[in-house]
Amino acid sequence: MPTIPKKIRTNSSDVVLNAIRNSASINYQNYVPIATPNADSIREIGAVIMDDPQLQNTFLNALVNRIVKIVITSKTYQNPWATFKKGILDFGEKIEEIFIDLINSKEYDIEKSESELFKRENPNVYSAFHIMNFTRFYKVTIERNQLRKAFLSWDSMDNFIQEIISKVYTSAEYDEFLVMKYMLAKSAIQGNVYHITLPETTKENIVDNVATIKSYINKLQFMSADYNIAKVRTLTEPDNQYIILTADFDAKMTTEVLASAFNMTMAEFKTHRVLVDSFSFSQTELERLKELFTDRNGVLDPTFMQFTPNQLNSLKTIPCFQVDKDFFQIYDALLEMGDVKNVEGLYWNYVYHTWKYFSISPFANALYYSSEDASVDRIELTSSEVFAVANQEVIPPTHTLHIIQGTMANRELVYSIESGNEFVKSFNENTGVLTTSDNFTTGNSITVKIAVADKPTVTTTFTIKYPTTE
Repeated sequence: MPTIPKKIRTNSSDVVLNAIRNSASINYQNYVPIATPNADSIREIGAVIMDDPQLQNTFLNALVNRIVKIVITSKTYQNPWATFKKGILDFGEKIEEIFIDLINSKEYDIEKSESELFKRENPNVYSAFHIMNFTRFYKVTIERNQLRKAFLSWDSMDNFIQEIISKVYTSAEYDEFLVMKYMLAKSAIQGNVYHITLPETTKENIVDNVATIKSYINKLQFMSADYNIAKVRTLTEPDNQYIILTADFDAKMTTEVLASAFNMTMAEFKTHRVLVDSFSFSQTELERLKELFTDRNGVLDPTFMQFTPNQLNSLKTIPCFQVDKDFFQIYDALLEMGDVKNVEGLYWNYVYHTWKYFSISPFANALYYSSEDASVDRIELTSSEVFAVANQEVIPPTHTLHIIQGTMANRELVYSIESGNEFVKSFNENTGVLTTSDNFTTGNSITVKIAVADKPTVTTTFTIKYPTTE
């Protein structure tokens, strides 16, 4: 099971120095005095430590490995979306997420009960695998001269600690946030998150916009297959719904208004409200993202989406997402600091490894609001014909949606049998996957209709035929 690490909060360097002393060896404690908040204390400690290379190593290793990692000060950046993380996994490189769908009822029949009592009825079980897909490290060099200057005053020690944090842990925290933000943006662009049109909030329409948000807070409480990627029937209670909103939208709507929409007190709502600057990206953010998805050989991950200018503009129209707390599947797999001293150059290299699982659950509800009303005018298939024999599973041909307005149209499709239903053994309306029946043979055909879910007038068809031999 994942564990959630606890963090210590402090703003005092003497507390940090004494924490190092308490966790160090007896030899270190015998030589290094207890820190007190006065100028002479810091210089006295510095004189002792800088006079002994062994004490220097002990001090830096304890500072970087044990103390800095758990000391969070007011100047340190923290991932504002850390609330969605699941914790630390001790073992394994693959997580299987399992979802069991609703079980269908059957009509009571006393005659059939004799023959069907001991038959198995397997539930509809869905699974998704999440793999470790982020293995990065952050490297920082600490020179002996830097360490010597740190013991000149308490301010110097504060700055020294902050410099280490900002170079290593802050970088990791910021990148974690950037990847999570990218995951949401990519999901919206690809049409994997349910879209609701919401006009840009003004004084005139604020009541109507709040009513729209409130309606979906209510809708998510009922069983539905509309709001998750896998299209399974599930629900999300208000206590498990989180709203991720831009700072501008939060200012316009006011926290009090949104809290009332969730039917929560201000204190309760703050734990379910997460802020973001924007769901779009600046050029520097895009460059850093691209670097995160590029390996050491300069090869860019093929799954990485490089947003177009139009897509970035579309992302700017999103004021907020509303997600189930389990939508993000993010785990830490390894958080480890390694160090090596270069005795010739008189410096220490510290390397912070952070390995993670970045994924989203296909079974968790998620939706977003946008003032952009995107639409699709046609569905294009790679082929209008598919050939199959009896008892064969048939997958629909690859499709492309032609979007005539906006870049974030709902890409959900609905499949139905237009003709030849007598030759169908099983059929999935959400995926279009079909299995032909025993009697499907020469001359038979099945026509499948595909429609855009939120625009049913946009349709196309493909035909499944039995192969002929000449």
